[in-house]
Amino acid sequence: MTGWLARRVGHLLLVMFGASCLVFLLIHLIPGDPVEVMLGEHARMADREALRARLG
Repeated sequence: MTGWLARRVGHLLLVMFGASCLVFLLIHLIPGDPVEVMLGEHARMADREALRARLG
């Protein structure tokens, strides 16, 4: 019983790690600027820079 539980927890950790890596890669590979999506393409440059500074 203990061995079965240890294997299940090990598999859970591997799946969670893999899912985290996949989401991280997808977020960084998708083209586009999140600030431009949030403000629209007609926003002023000062507004874009302010939002970038606020978001980090």
